[in-house]
Amino acid sequence: ELQALEAELGALAAPSLRANLFAKDFQKHIVAAEALTAWISGRQDEGVGEACVACLDLLLRWAVVRLAEGNTKTLVGVTGMLKALFDLLAEEGYRLSEAEVKVYMPGLVEKSGQPTPQMKAECRDLIRRVSSLYPATKVVSFIQEGLNSKNNRTRVLCAEEISYLVDREGPRVYSGGWQELRNSQNCCCACMLQQRAVSTSLTCLDSCRYPAQQSGWCTAVGTQRAWRDACCVTLYDPVCRLMLFHVGTRGCRPQV
Repeated sequence: ELQALEAELGALAAPSLRANLFAKDFQKHIVAAEALTAWISGRQDEGVGEACVACLDLLLRWAVVRLAEGNTKTLVGVTGMLKALFDLLAEEGYRLSEAEVKVYMPGLVEKSGQPTPQMKAECRDLIRRVSSLYPATKVVSFIQEGLNSKNNRTRVLCAEEISYLVDREGPRVYSGGWQELRNSQNCCCACMLQQRAVSTSLTCLDSCRYPAQQSGWCTAVGTQRAWRDACCVTLYDPVCRLMLFHVGTRGCRPQV
């Protein structure tokens, strides 16, 4: 993959940039990311927007490769480059294609469970930028895959982002309407049942609050605290977990 990418992207880059893009030293990758950020942000060339669109899939593939390597300093540089790139695409009125999102989103979602608050916020910001360049109804399916991650922090962030999109877009975030939204709720509830970490359980539960409120499955959910209280959230109690699962899968109201 990396060799093929070097052949394609390297042919479009200046020799010095190509050397940094595909060097073995991560410090060179940072230099390359900063150079790309400056080029994209500077708009010194009138053809920057057109050039970025022309090689967008290659830039995204390179970014995903570097994100996967997990070096924190590289992550900072690459996320900065991606933010500048998405800002440019928004200014150009460009809409991401399905192929481009498939290249980018799975890797970003998996890496979103960063241990540091700063990097977690950067990943969250990038995920939300995608939803402004690609239909939220399709973005949510990529985020939902993160609920199956082995990384607990990734699962938490993905559940939070599902909740954010549903709060922002309402049921239309799911093309299938309430039924599909309910299916997402089921996934969140199932995720919660499988986890012992309280943070994961609470976040998955919170992502169910909006659909439960709007569909009438539960009425006493005016606030996050009220929703948790209404569901009798004793997260260490397997009976309560089972009850919550039935709330999600069968549309029952919690008996309180």
